[in-house]
Amino acid sequence: MDGHDHVAAQVLAIFKKASDEQIFVIAAPHMPLSESDAVHDNYRQFGIVGGQLYYEQTSPPIVVPATQLITLFARTPFECAHIETPVIHVLPLYKVCTICSGKPVLILISVFVGFPLACE
Repeated sequence: MDGHDHVAAQVLAIFKKASDEQIFVIAAPHMPLSESDAVHDNYRQFGIVGGQLYYEQTSPPIVVPATQLITLFARTPFECAHIETPVIHVLPLYKVCTICSGKPVLILISVFVGFPLACE
């Protein structure tokens, strides 16, 4: 989740194309932090495991094939005196587990965490 390979987005709608039954998602991507604000994002040092901060504001909606969705994420309000624009902490919520077949399965979990985190 380094801002180049992944992006956090709010799903606005899901629809199926009647002609070939392909599923699409209308999503509004959260704005990535500017370079000057990103230096205050301590979560980035832990890679995808720690998540990262995004601006709460979203970009205009885009349409993407549902196959491009990777996982759901926890979206937590985040307060930082060094960042003036409202931000959120995004933490991917996927986990690989083994079931009876012994093959890895992607488990998707959805949650919205409502208490604010903060930086010093």
